[in-house]
Amino acid sequence: MQVNRRVWSVVLGVCLCVLGSMDGLVSAQENTQIQPFWKSNPSSLSSSQEAKFLPELNNFFYASSHGTGQSFESRISLGTDFLYSLSDHIDIAAKGDLWWAFPKTSSGWLDLQSAYVGWHSIYKHSIASFKVGRILPDWGGPDEYSPIKQLFPKFAIDPLQTRANGVVGFLTSVQQDLLDIELILSPLFVPNLGGPIYDTNDKGKFYSPSRWALPLYYTATVGTAPVPLNYKLHIPKVSDVIFKAGWMIRMTLKDFFDQYKLSGIMVNTYDPRPRIKIDGLLNIPQNSAVEGNVDVYPKFYRQFAYGLEGKVQNSFVDLSLESLYRIPDNPEGIREDLAQSQEWKNAFFIQTKEKLWLPPVQVLLGFSSTKQFHPYIDPNFKIPSPSLHNFIGKISWKPIPKLSLFSASEVAFSLDQGLWKNGLLWVPISQINVSMGLDSIIGKDDTYWGQFRDNDRIWLRGAYAF
Repeated sequence: MQVNRRVWSVVLGVCLCVLGSMDGLVSAQENTQIQPFWKSNPSSLSSSQEAKFLPELNNFFYASSHGTGQSFESRISLGTDFLYSLSDHIDIAAKGDLWWAFPKTSSGWLDLQSAYVGWHSIYKHSIASFKVGRILPDWGGPDEYSPIKQLFPKFAIDPLQTRANGVVGFLTSVQQDLLDIELILSPLFVPNLGGPIYDTNDKGKFYSPSRWALPLYYTATVGTAPVPLNYKLHIPKVSDVIFKAGWMIRMTLKDFFDQYKLSGIMVNTYDPRPRIKIDGLLNIPQNSAVEGNVDVYPKFYRQFAYGLEGKVQNSFVDLSLESLYRIPDNPEGIREDLAQSQEWKNAFFIQTKEKLWLPPVQVLLGFSSTKQFHPYIDPNFKIPSPSLHNFIGKISWKPIPKLSLFSASEVAFSLDQGLWKNGLLWVPISQINVSMGLDSIIGKDDTYWGQFRDNDRIWLRGAYAF
């Protein structure tokens, strides 16, 4: 006998987390200096003619012990970021990280953000270039808030540490004094990766050891009788996922001094965030009690998008505005709970220049907002999701040359959930940096961040570049 499939929608977070679809905020270990907002998540290493490596040790002390009795977490990563010129026209570049953590609660530990071979040539007033590999173009603003960056796959260690990754394929571009044209062709598809790990314990129970996993219901009520639930996650074959082609194009108008840019974007790709198909069946084994079987299937669908991006910079402030209309593909006959609504996403940022103040101070203010048209609302359950409308702010202060401090926040328009992050960075010598800080989470019980409000944490970080 088949049970109403909406009963099983409470496990939506299972595959979303397994495939790293949880979107979050900027890493707590970010550089305390505010970088220009169109340079999202800049590396602490600059590109050069030789490879750079950055081993890091991150320690986290949480306010609660979660269900495992563990309130301490340690992560070690080895990152690389290099650009090497083979000739006057050919470059190779790569940027990525290899992670290890104790306890292990994330499903992904190798993140290759970009890796490509590029060719470029200058002809009169034009620069032509071609790249092949995994490519992350300089489109959009901060990874966490940029509507345009949401079109690209993401990698997440936890909701507070996510970043955009490149697409696999070819990029060709022509840059002129007043007009740039960029075209990306992607024959291979890579979805979101990372997020909490899920497993089956010795007793056959499906669970997650991660404090960042959305809660699961292990019992459903049918009539008046409680029915235990058994979960099974059906991970698709790699070959069924990656062979999905797409394309992106951007045209940019700008002035000769690069003080303003206005870009138009068109996209036809697969959405890196999976939709979750959930099937539930009642099973009555012979001489045994009734039990419920919950089968979870991640599905990927195409998306279309049209966007505008504007940037203005002068001696005092930098301004950025993004607007994106996204049309998810809903094939004929798709189930109501699998269909997605069309979205209109907007974001605006204003950032002051550091040189306006003494000692150097930078301020970033902005907001992000999403309008969903006729979204599906489950009549039986409310699945907490991140706020669609947020205020964003950050202040960075450098009292002395080797010390920087920052305080950043994201608060929902409704004021019922948000994040507050604080930190300091000390650079005793150019190869070494040490930082520490506090991440605080607020939220009501029925909000997305409210589920994780016991995960306030203090963090310590040390890194050495060579």
